Amino acid sequence: MEINKVNFAWAAGLFDGEGCTMIANRTRKNKIKPNTSGTIRLCIAMTEIEPLERFKNIFRLGKISIQRKASENRKLCYRFEVNRFEEVQAIVCCLWGYLSKFKQEQAKKRLQLAKSWKRYQGQDVYCSKLTVPEVKEIKIELKNYKHGLFAELGRKYNVDDGTISLIHKGYTWKSL
Repeated sequence: MEINKVNFAWAAGLFDGEGCTMIANRTRKNKIKPNTSGTIRLCIAMTEIEPLERFKNIFRLGKISIQRKASENRKLCYRFEVNRFEEVQAIVCCLWGYLSKFKQEQAKKRLQLAKSWKRYQGQDVYCSKLTVPEVKEIKIELKNYKHGLFAELGRKYNVDDGTISLIHKGYTWKSL
C-alpha cells in the first residue's frame, strides 16, 4: 500500500462521490441460517476506468470489472470492488480523515455489522446433514481409503459421495 496523504485524499474524494460500502446478503437457499450474515463490500462504479485503476493502484487491493455493458442509451460502466472484511477495513482506515461524515457513518455501521456476524461452521450450518461425531467417524474411515469408499460412506451417512470427497480433501469441516 502506497502511503501518501495526497493519494489518500484524492481516493477519499473519489470514494465519497462515487463509492459506497454495502452488505451483500448471501442468497443461496439453505446455505446459512437466514438473516445472519453476508459479505461486506466497498465499491466504486463509473464510466471511466482510469480513476478506478488509480484507486486500485494506491491500495494494491480489489478488482475492476465491467458492471454494465454499453447499450444504445448507456455507456460502459466499470466497477472497483473489495469483498474481504480486512481489506474494506484497511481502505476505510486510510481514507477516514478525508471522508464526509455521511460516508464515515455508512462505513462504520457496515463494518460493525460485518464484525458482529457469527461465522457458522460444521453442524451449525443451517442445512448440515452431518454432526461432529459423524464427521469424526468419516475422517477415521477415510484414513483407510479404498476405491468406492466415498459412495459407501455416502450411503452409510445418507449424504452424497461428493460431500464425503469434500471432507476428504479438507474443503469442508476444516475445524475437525
